[in-house]
Amino acid sequence: MAELKLLPQIADLSMKLQSRGPNPMTKIEAFRQAVAEMGDAGSQEMSAFIERKFGIVISPLYIPLFQATLRFQRCGISPEKPKESSCLPSVK
Repeated sequence: MAELKLLPQIADLSMKLQSRGPNPMTKIEAFRQAVAEMGDAGSQEMSAFIERKFGIVISPLYIPLFQATLRFQRCGISPEKPKESSCLPSVK
């Protein structure tokens, strides 16, 4: 359940933290594109790839939080109002 409490903070943070330039990209969008290109890579590799390709620094420690955020978004679950979903693993 602690994971659910972190998601609103992550969602808010990802909206605020954007790269500078003519086409600002959020960290979550950079992560989403990196996952599309790299698939299931490790945290270190994913972090390095995002920095190289997009110039956005995401600590490897935060990669699992971005993965959880994408999982929730794919299931159509709002971090503010979580609900039961068959696409998420059950927490016991």
